[in-house]
Amino acid sequence: GFKHVVLKPHFIDSLSNYNSEHSGPYGKIVSSWKRIGKTIFYHVIIPANSNATIYFPITKRQKVYVDNKQIKNPSKYFIRSGNYTFIIK
Repeated sequence: GFKHVVLKPHFIDSLSNYNSEHSGPYGKIVSSWKRIGKTIFYHVIIPANSNATIYFPITKRQKVYVDNKQIKNPSKYFIRSGNYTFIIK
């Protein structure tokens, strides 16, 4: 029950933003994004005592950054509890 969360965002071209929240047994889980030009800002909150795997649906040309560092393998990325903003360009 929500100790490990799987996130598979879909950055749909016809949308400029999307927000999803779920109140799980360990706290609120947030998965939201907004598009500015060709850049996507993906915001994730994972509550304490939980973790997540994110499967980023990106093209070969796109790169994913968190804390100004490029993620080497963004197709499957593990995170611990916390508040994250990923930048996809």
